[in-house]
Amino acid sequence: MSSTSRSTTTTTTRNTKTLLQAVPNNNNNNNNKRPTTKKTKRYYKQISYNRKARRNYEIIDTLEVGLSLLGSEVKSARSGTVSISEAYLQSSGSSLLLHNSYFGNVDTCMVPHEPRRVRRVLVHKEEARRLGKKCEQQGYTLVVLKVYFNDDSRIKMEVALGKGKNVRDKRADIKDRDIKRETQRTIKNFNR
Repeated sequence: MSSTSRSTTTTTTRNTKTLLQAVPNNNNNNNNKRPTTKKTKRYYKQISYNRKARRNYEIIDTLEVGLSLLGSEVKSARSGTVSISEAYLQSSGSSLLLHNSYFGNVDTCMVPHEPRRVRRVLVHKEEARRLGKKCEQQGYTLVVLKVYFNDDSRIKMEVALGKGKNVRDKRADIKDRDIKRETQRTIKNFNR
């Protein structure tokens, strides 16, 4: 683009002005390049949440993975008949399998699926091997935290590598939470 044509196009509308400023001024004839913008926030629609996971396990690492589902299972996820409260992941070689999760049947499906079947988790082989080794050697557990639709309307799952808490750890967490809540109350009442 020459400088004269650029100045005439910037005066037309406000949107084209910002568009031309975002595109770098290269002499290569790449007129079909669009400006790239980074997404600052990720929006998702939550399908199911495992409330007991953070209470029963000390979370060490989290990971976002995909699920291999049938069409009727996606319909049941959209209708909200999914439960992951008892779900866990198990390593089998270079892949992960989701056990004991519930995807309910929907009346509108032609071919119903088995609600508690074992489902394949979509994760890189290296990542699956790494998580499997940690579970076998160090005694960690792979727990499902939540299932949700991401920005592209794909079903994703947040998986956590956790270590089981005993009764003393749970009591200590409850005590710390109560102390924190009490200090927040006193600060709030002091400022009044």
